[in-house]
Amino acid sequence: MRKALRGKLTLAARNAAEGQGEDDEGLLDDLAELSNPDRPKHE
Repeated sequence: MRKALRGKLTLAARNAAEGQGEDDEGLLDDLAELSNPDRPKHE
């Protein structure tokens, strides 16, 4: 699971660097889950 999240974050970071980022809130949730998997999800 961590590997999948890391892949999503890498892709999102690459898209953002190219000006194509569209889901910043979802990216932040994924980053938070990577750093603290027990944290409740942002609603």
